Amino acid sequence: MFYKTKETVNQYIQMAKGYNGKSLIEKLIQYLPEGHVLELGSGSGNDIPILQQHYKLTASDFSPLFLEYIKTQYPNVEVKLIDAKSITLDCHYDGIYSNKVLQHLNEEELKVSLQSQKEILKDSGIICHSFWAGTGQDNFGNIIHKYYTKEELEQIISENYNILNIENYKEMEEQDSILVIAQVK
Repeated sequence: MFYKTKETVNQYIQMAKGYNGKSLIEKLIQYLPEGHVLELGSGSGNDIPILQQHYKLTASDFSPLFLEYIKTQYPNVEVKLIDAKSITLDCHYDGIYSNKVLQHLNEEELKVSLQSQKEILKDSGIICHSFWAGTGQDNFGNIIHKYYTKEELEQIISENYNILNIENYKEMEEQDSILVIAQVK
């Protein structure tokens, strides 16, 4: 897997400098002003300081190397090794957040992930996830990049959640990304 070597993790850390999900988190706060949030795919940890301003935070990633990096940068943050495909934890969260992480799952894996997220959310828990907008998929360094339309995401997510907000936004180009905020049914 791409993020299992120090070289590729360091490449990602350098590439991600200057990027964060501040605008996404500001929208999440409108629906979940406080609580305990699990971040899926924390990667280089760019969103951790922003999330910590509002939430008790648990950071997670599938890469032990990213978790080691996060521990050195944010020693007071709880970290968990989690595969977003199927999450099994004993604790429950008020919210689950990810920034361009679930795009690495195919449609069936996304459905399984959303179901397992529902299992670890408290009643009326909130999810906040961003995706690249489009159709089809690419593979880079053995990692899938699945693109979704708003309609596809509405259909998939509404199986287990009430959609509170779904909108296109600009990450690099106009309308290239989709934000979804939803609440457990």
